[in-house]
Amino acid sequence: MKSLFSLLIGVFFVTGCTSYRSFDVKVDSISTLRAKEKKSYVLLPGNKEGKISDLQFQEFAAFTEKALDARGFRKASSIDEAQIAILLSYGISEPQIYNYACSEPIYGHIGNSFSGSSTTIHLFGKSFTYAENTQHTPSYGVVGSTTRLNTQVIFSKHMGITGVDLEQFKKTGTLEEAQEIWSTKAQSLGASNDLREIFPVLLIASQKHIADNTQKMVSYSIRDDAKLEKKIHELKN
Repeated sequence: MKSLFSLLIGVFFVTGCTSYRSFDVKVDSISTLRAKEKKSYVLLPGNKEGKISDLQFQEFAAFTEKALDARGFRKASSIDEAQIAILLSYGISEPQIYNYACSEPIYGHIGNSFSGSSTTIHLFGKSFTYAENTQHTPSYGVVGSTTRLNTQVIFSKHMGITGVDLEQFKKTGTLEEAQEIWSTKAQSLGASNDLREIFPVLLIASQKHIADNTQKMVSYSIRDDAKLEKKIHELKN
């Protein structure tokens, strides 16, 4: 996994000196050869002490099932009929404060432009030229730059979806001895501390990588626009 400092570079790039909002998401997925063979699942809490009855789990689980369906998974009616258990985990960090510098242009007077007309007259064999209605217009532009120091409060939001083979579980009755066959994780850093806002974005960034192997961490910058709103709406409805 990359260091927190390297992840913050992308966050400051899109939030520090620009006017639009964008979600910077890192996705890391790993899988075994058996990952694509087992599609029947039950969805269970992956957080420690998590419960199926928790309202937040139920909300996030509904979104996750939509993403799993799009990837060809089938929700089983019971754990006995499922091939795998999919463990859903999520969370948010404590606030972390960072200082960074942002360069801004300085605007000022850079010169004058002149306009007017001239007239030439001839008198006693001589020519005389004089200007009429001469005006000067000041010009303005970038005359330098200044560095502004900013403070950013950052929260780390994360989501994990892990597929666990239930073959061993059905023999022993404990998930601790069950074998993981794939794991897909996503993380986003940003100023928002609203996990309910960012969870659908994490899921959208991760969806095509579920039960796959990315070979390395992949990065996405997802702009908060009408296209994203449509995808979130599809997850929620």
